Amino acid sequence: MAKKPENIQPTNPNPDWQDKDINIPWIVITIAIVLVTTALTFVAMKIMMKVYKEQDAKREQVVSPLARERTLPPGPRLQVFPRDELAEHREAERERLSHYQWIDPDAGLAKIPIDRAVEIVVESGVPVFEPVPVAGEESAESSE
Repeated sequence: MAKKPENIQPTNPNPDWQDKDINIPWIVITIAIVLVTTALTFVAMKIMMKVYKEQDAKREQVVSPLARERTLPPGPRLQVFPRDELAEHREAERERLSHYQWIDPDAGLAKIPIDRAVEIVVESGVPVFEPVPVAGEESAESSE
């Protein structure tokens, strides 16, 4: 049996990489510089916004003539809250279809809820109406 040498150091399988390739102090310094620059920029922006607000408050507010007249353009316009408007529309339709109301009291014409109208049609059946002849159809039938 072959004897193993005892003082052999392990070899690096990737000789291209070395510990001194990464300079940790420079990475830390770069991160610190970026953080300090970001903080200084934030503080400078806060100061600028404060100065601009003070200048704006001191300045005399002149309202444009266009801003005074607020006339709405002709329709159709975009809906601001379409879901809310749809819910209101459906509620109004539901109210119209579910209540009794006089249309012409003198003629005895009333509006009834849709459910009641369906019940009446189921009980009595659908009325059959005679077709109304069209002026052009009468002359065509009489000429044959």
